[in-house]
Amino acid sequence: MFKRLPCQIVAAVVGICCLSGLHASRAAESGPLEAALAKPVEFEFRETPLDDVISFLSRASDAPIVADQRALQKSGVKLDKVLITSRLSGAPLKIALSKILSPQKLDWIIRHDALIVTTAKAAAEKYYDTRVYKITRRVPVDRRMRSIMHNIDPESWATAGGTGDAAPLPPKLLLVYQSPQRHRQIERKFARSVVRVRDRRPQVFRRGSIEETLEAPAAFNFADVPLVDVLKQLGEQYDVKIVVDHQACNAAGIRFEHFKVGLQVGEVRHFAGGLSLLLETVHPALAWTADGGRLLTITTSESAGNKMIPQDYNVSGIAPDDDSKLLIEAIEYTVAPSSWEFAGGDGTIEAGKAAATLHVVQSRLVHRQLRRLFADLRAGRDEEKK
Repeated sequence: MFKRLPCQIVAAVVGICCLSGLHASRAAESGPLEAALAKPVEFEFRETPLDDVISFLSRASDAPIVADQRALQKSGVKLDKVLITSRLSGAPLKIALSKILSPQKLDWIIRHDALIVTTAKAAAEKYYDTRVYKITRRVPVDRRMRSIMHNIDPESWATAGGTGDAAPLPPKLLLVYQSPQRHRQIERKFARSVVRVRDRRPQVFRRGSIEETLEAPAAFNFADVPLVDVLKQLGEQYDVKIVVDHQACNAAGIRFEHFKVGLQVGEVRHFAGGLSLLLETVHPALAWTADGGRLLTITTSESAGNKMIPQDYNVSGIAPDDDSKLLIEAIEYTVAPSSWEFAGGDGTIEAGKAAATLHVVQSRLVHRQLRRLFADLRAGRDEEKK
């Protein structure tokens, strides 16, 4: 059972929501999860089950923290059997999580608008994503890229047969495709010369569009509820039609009537992220696509990846010296690399007919990644001018 905390710890739960000027400034510059990770926490656990520890930290920091049950079960980890004895005062939540999880060979990552507790192996080898970095020192970007690849787990990069990759976009931007654990290593080890760039401007969507709904906050609180009922409830609550691609799911051996949802994370930043998190906790092969109008289709990741859609992107000011070839190569190497034609996939990317445009044929999942990437790259180019 979770041990009721002594008075000083209870006070810390109240105080955790009060940021100093420094933390408030950082919170304003980052997303809600990053802000929560920067908040100071105080606790003392004595042989407390890890699942209770996670629940406490989630409530105290007002951040959704979810266990990666499949990875944990695969490694034989049962959170209610792992007992934590630890004490900490005034350190950021991210330090607290690492202090608690590292001795158990566990780690945390940010995924689908939530903090995910998983195994150290999964954090290092799964959940790859693409991030934009700006070089802050007077060092050529390709030289800094080589330094990162040499110092951050060299065997994990494609040049050594690994999965990770990187591509420079001069003068100061760098695209990196790596696991969450290695991204954190980059940001920590190269903190004096490399900073992550993200677009913080609010996105504007057509009122009433499915895109507006997908990017809006949403609540996910379900305790052992059948998946079919969860999808019906979400559809009614957020005014979307959610259908199931039974043909693709049946072919993959996925039977919806067998699944129940146990996901209680409160409000997440985006409906899209919450839905992805929900499906991933139910079955790792499930995904969703937005198929026009206000229709969402629940299908398999394979089926979602096979639906190719053409789209043109305005990349004015993003490509180095308006060299679209360099930008295309960087994207192919660092955004869903295995999905492109050169790597055996079906996706294609080429210069568009109009000036400073790219014509991309890809799945909706990859298009969503590209929209975020181009927004981050524009923010990066703006940063370069400062």
